[in-house]
Amino acid sequence: MASIIDFKIPKAIAKALGLPTSDAQKQQRKVLKKLLKRARFTEFGQKFHFDKVLLNKNVEKAFQESVPIHDYNKIYNDWWKKTLDGVPDVTWPGKIEYYALSSGTSEAASKYIPVTKDLLRSNTINYIKQLISVFAYQEANKKALRKSFLIIGGTTDLQKGDAGWYAGDLSGILAKKRPFWFQTFYKPGGAHRCHERLERKAE
Repeated sequence: MASIIDFKIPKAIAKALGLPTSDAQKQQRKVLKKLLKRARFTEFGQKFHFDKVLLNKNVEKAFQESVPIHDYNKIYNDWWKKTLDGVPDVTWPGKIEYYALSSGTSEAASKYIPVTKDLLRSNTINYIKQLISVFAYQEANKKALRKSFLIIGGTTDLQKGDAGWYAGDLSGILAKKRPFWFQTFYKPGGAHRCHERLERKAE
């Protein structure tokens, strides 16, 4: 199994971020097993026998042999399209509530990329890790943590689907789901964006 990441993260940085310092191949295998276990009871996991793949000594090889390569059109038409109708447990456990829209594609049509609750939860964990990691550096300016952070991203205006889901810029979705305790530091902030939208409508 070839490593996706070819370079080694310095141990000091890895320790500060709470990242493993062991080899990339071992960590990738560990992540693959975790993902397979999490998705084994979905339609996708049942179709491609994730349970059997997990029992194989060479998990990565068994996965490659069991799951065919999908481009966007294939996985959307065969699987993700169902989630837009509100069907849960298709390729990932639970019901998809958010979709990231691609900004520009060769086919001139926005692509709907599911954003799961697990992804949003991991994003929150990363916020915490990044803040905590600052204290691991002696030369870091700790006072900066009490200041506001200018975060430039997509709009938090999301379109609502018939099944109750929301779609829009990925950065906008992440901003909308940002932890409440981080909103104090976030600039320009949701209220400011809302004010801007009202002004534009008034014009």
